[in-house]
Order: sequence, then structure tokens, then C-alpha cells
Amino acid sequence: MNPQFSIVIPLYNKRGFILQALESIKRQDFCEYEVVVVDDGSTDGGLELILESNNPKLRVVKRGGLKPGYGGYAARNLGVRLSKGTWIAFLDADDVWMKNHLSTCAELISKYANTSILCTGFVEEKGGRSEEVSIKRTTRMSAIDVLDIYSTKDIFHTNSMVIRRSLLIDSGGFPENGIKRAGDHALWLKLLIRDSPVVFSCNITTKYRRDNSSVVANCKLLTDIHPIVVMVDELVNGRKKLPDTWGFKEKRALMRLANRKSLLWFIQLRIANMRKASIRFMAPYPQALGIFEFIKWLIASFVPSSGLLNIHNIWRSFKTRG
Repeated sequence: MNPQFSIVIPLYNKRGFILQALESIKRQDFCEYEVVVVDDGSTDGGLELILESNNPKLRVVKRGGLKPGYGGYAARNLGVRLSKGTWIAFLDADDVWMKNHLSTCAELISKYANTSILCTGFVEEKGGRSEEVSIKRTTRMSAIDVLDIYSTKDIFHTNSMVIRRSLLIDSGGFPENGIKRAGDHALWLKLLIRDSPVVFSCNITTKYRRDNSSVVANCKLLTDIHPIVVMVDELVNGRKKLPDTWGFKEKRALMRLANRKSLLWFIQLRIANMRKASIRFMAPYPQALGIFEFIKWLIASFVPSSGLLNIHNIWRSFKTRG
């Protein structure tokens, strides 16, 4: 019989972390799973460590003859296509799960019928600080309600997402061409505009170790336009179809999401003193800015980069304490 979960892990030069990721899977208190590790051209010996583990639940496949894919998006898509489980769970090679991750997801699948997207809470570790990201109670939300929250703050992380395989295949999966960062967020939005409800668990079950991510740390991978902005432009201008039940309110939420994601990239580029961030006040949808968002854009545009970094660190510290 096919397993309930297929765990897809893209691997590219993560020798120092991959065994920790696999050990966190081995400690799961739910055992109906397979692990599909997709080697994306590793050269640091991490693949050899995996092959020596002799784990009967683990399969290793390679993206042969291709350069490593940005963000592991192509590797994840390959792992999904070759998987056998009904549900796909993702884990990055430099992150870990708590032992109750799969059992929490299995309980949600049992409790909420006709569900195709699950999301648990997660811990984000960066610079010695830890921040918990979760909702207050376990619930199922409509895509419209999820979009409304997502337009104001990040509530998803790849390691905490579990998605029905058939939905991922039908949606086309992660974007592979021309996107170096934020392809995961492009997928989440692509799933939401299919009007798919999302089940959220308030349980914290995964740990995102941001300092280990070479992709997130590399501001050179930030393009001029966030992939979300490209998608929103197509949606609000009618080049791509919105769900029939979506109207002005949802378009406004999409604009707010595009503004928020653009601001995050703009701040990163300013702090890194990247030349492409010299254009000031570049919110793609100024008409959708609230007063607080307007002030944040002003600060991001005119405060010197050194001062902007201090403000950013103070804000993160405040959020962590809160």
C-alpha cells in the first residue's frame, strides 16, 4: 500500500544539516510515510551520508544533467512527481520537525473532510532569537479569509505545509523558470486563488532555522519585482481569472499582499545597500496602503540603511518578546 505521506526534501550542499533533518523524521510518532530526497547537484558529500544511512523508508533521486535549481523548486516538483503518498509534506535539508508533526497532520486529515491544504505552526530561528508563528486555535478557513490574513503577515512556511498530491500536480507545483526566490509564496497564492480552504493547526510542529538558509541570506537573488506582484497584476487586471465569488474586497487584499511583499524585499535591499533599491517609494499599489503601511514605506525609503537595520532589529526583538 502507498504511504499516507511522502516527505520531499531537496538537497544541495547541506552536509552539515541533512542528517539532523532525517533524524527529526525518524523520531516522528506517526510512521505511514516515505522520504524522497532529491539531490540537486550536491558536491559536499551530503549525498554520500544519506546513502550510508540504509533507511528502508528513504529513496534518493537525482536531477541529472541540470544545474542546481534556485530555491529547490524544481527538485521539490520532481520529488512530488515521483512520490507515492496521498499527501506531500515538505522539509528543507537544513531544518527539522518536532516529533508530532505528521501525527498532528494525520489528525487534521481525519477531522476535516474534503481538505487539501494543511498548515501547522512553526518556530523561526534567526540571530539567536526564536519567533513562534501560529494561529490561536485549530480551524478551517476559507481561501478568502486566509488571503485577508496573509495580506497582513506571513502565516505559511514550506516545512509546515502539507498538501494533497493531486492538488499539487494539478496546480503545476512550484514555479521553476526565472524565479530565484519567493517561489514558495507564489505557490501558496496560486493555491488560494483556486479557492481551496486551508486547515490551520495551532500546534507548533516545525523549526525553520533561517540562519542556515543560503538562499534567504543572498540578497542578490532578489529580483526587481516580487513574484507575488507579478501574479497580483495579472489577477487584478483580468489577465488571469479570479474565483467567481471574489470581488473588490479580495482584489484589495491581493494589492495589500503585493505591497507587503514588495516592502519586505525593498527593506532587505536597502539594508544590503543594493543599488537596485535606490528607487524610493515603490509600493506597487499605493491606493491600497493604510496609514501604518504608508509610514513604513516612508521609513524604508528615506531612513539611511544603517538606521533602517537598527529599526528592523528593534522590531524583531519586540515581536519576539511579544
